[in-house]
Formats: sequence, C-alpha cells, structure tokens
Amino acid sequence: MLELVLTTSCCKKILEYLLKQPGWSIGRVAKVIDKPSEYVSRIAAKKQSFQVRDVELLSKAVGLRPAMLLFSSTRRSEFSPKNRRLYDMAVEMIQLHDQFEQSLNQQPARKRRTASKVA
Repeated sequence: MLELVLTTSCCKKILEYLLKQPGWSIGRVAKVIDKPSEYVSRIAAKKQSFQVRDVELLSKAVGLRPAMLLFSSTRRSEFSPKNRRLYDMAVEMIQLHDQFEQSLNQQPARKRRTASKVA
C-alpha cells in the first residue's frame, strides 16, 4: 500500500519535512537510506521517488511509523476546505492513540509497605 502513495510530490514533502527537523540534511538522509546525495537531490527536484525501504529506514531514524511520517509531511492547507475536517479528525485520533500508548507504558505506582510495630 505504501508504494501506491510514494509519488514524486509525496516524496518531496517527506524530504522537506525531514529537512525541517533539527540535525537533518540531504547528506544525513542519503546516509540513512544508504544512497548517494544525488539520489536525494533528484527527489527534491521531483524527478525520482523514495523506495518503500527508504521510507521505512527514514521513519525509523526519525522515530515515527512510516504512515505517521507520511501524515506528518502533509499540511492541513493542502486539503480542500471540505476535507480539512477529515484531516482534523485524523489528528485527534492520532493524539488519542498516542495518549493511550503513553498510559500503557506508565509504570504502576509502587505500593507502600505497611509499617511494622516494634515491641
């Protein structure tokens, strides 16, 4: 399914999103996906697309799932006015999911030991 979405425009948006993140450059992107910088430059020029494996490696490096990397690279303003509500609902669902995952990862509270009576 991911391969169907990886158009040249989509890949350029992913690249732009990554380059806005602190510490990311064309060189770092190329290093993460183990491709030459020219390959990444062609993506920036919309002459080539990332491969599925590239997106998987990049999403892992940035700490997101591949679908979240795709979603994060899109802007609300790119959607038509009638589809912006759908975008907003997706953002709400993602936030709820993240809160749920955080609650699952919380450590349970430690029980206090009862004080023993000294005779």
